Parts: sequence; C-alpha cells; structure tokens
Amino acid sequence: RPENLAAALRALARLGYKESVPLILGYSDHAAAIVREGAAMAMGNLDDAAVDEVLLKRVRDESQPVRYAVIVSMGRLGKTVFSPTLLAILMSTGQSPEFTSDQRAAACWAAGRTVPLDRALADRLLAQATTPVVWTPMGMVFEPDYILASANWALCEAARRDARWRPYAENVIARHSREPTKEEMYMGGPGVLVPSAELRDAARQAQGFLDGKEVEARERPTRSMRLLYRPSRRVEEPAAATP
Repeated sequence: RPENLAAALRALARLGYKESVPLILGYSDHAAAIVREGAAMAMGNLDDAAVDEVLLKRVRDESQPVRYAVIVSMGRLGKTVFSPTLLAILMSTGQSPEFTSDQRAAACWAAGRTVPLDRALADRLLAQATTPVVWTPMGMVFEPDYILASANWALCEAARRDARWRPYAENVIARHSREPTKEEMYMGGPGVLVPSAELRDAARQAQGFLDGKEVEARERPTRSMRLLYRPSRRVEEPAAATP
C-alpha cells in the first residue's frame, strides 16, 4: 500500500541510515503522490548533496502536499543552497502565484532555520511581514495573519543566532504590536495593516522568544465585530379580508 511505503521511507530516514539515501531518492518520482510526499519528508533527515538536488527539483511537483513536504525538509536541513528557492516561493504573490499561501508560510519557517540567513531572504521576510505584497484585482494587500506571524518568527529565530537581524525582527514586532485606531478599524483599506488581536498576541510571543524568555500561553484573544446594517423599510401587513 502506498501509505505504508511512505511511512517506511520516513522511518528509514529517522533511523539515520546513510545507506538508505539511494533507496529513498528512488521513490522521489513514484507514481503515487503520497509516496513522493513520504520521500520528500524523509529527505529532511538526510544531509546529502544528492538529497539537496532532488529537493530543488521536487519543489515544483504537481502535487501540492509534496511541494509542502519539500519546503519543510528544506527548513529542517537549513542549508543556504535552498535560499534562492525559498526567496522565489516567498515572492510568489502575483496574479498567478506558483505557490500557495500555506507553502509561503512553510517557506518563512524554512528561511528562519537557514544558517546563515542571507540579506536577500531577510529583506523579503521583512517585506512579507510589513508591506502589502499580494496581488488582487482591487490592489495589493497584506498576507494573511499566519504568514505575517510566520515571517516575524523567522526573523526572530535568525536574530537569536545573528544580531544583524535583530533590528528587522524588532521592526516587525513594533508594527504587529500596534493597537489600531478606531478609524483604522472601521475605515482601513486592503493595503492598510490593521493588526488583529491574534497578530498582536503573536507579536507579544515573538518578543518573548526574541528576548530568550519563556513565552506565556494565553487564551486566544477576542475582538468585537462591526456589523454594517441600515434600518429596513417597514412593510405593512395586508388587511385581513372580511368574510
């Protein structure tokens, strides 16, 4: 069964057998997508130049789950050879994006684990988190909150290893922590960053992580909803017919 084969490939890689590399790579182009996905996930445990080459090829697999698994494995390996590809994924926000939003979120995570993080990738993470980069017919808009937060955390992770990126992380945290005004809450347009309660709390956690503190878990923040309505015209009930 393909499911069992995929699980076996992941298990082999977890055991760290160097001899399993050719076997796992051989399944990277299997007819069943779930097997290719299992092989892609397994490669994240295999530090080998041949693995790098296959990951770079399979990142454009026809199966979206396989692509996602490839990006995660790139992050687990954390090699700079993947930096140009991760940058291309993050920049895939145009009219016909090649990669999905979930894949861009995974690319943020992978970028944060890349050692060392190069400036082009750091600059893109900053842009991803603070500027409208997603094309829509109505104009450029911001990424969804989970990508904004993922880019923030990636910069914080890089900053903990390399102080050069701390100003980047602090810049994002400051923007995501800002309490929006009432005018912004009601009148903000698609190209305006209005930090949600969830995004502000993610920034609070990121600040704690950046400072090396234990992050305090809290209940998911709530926010009030503004419902637009107008009085409806009253419709008179028809008079009852007389017998």
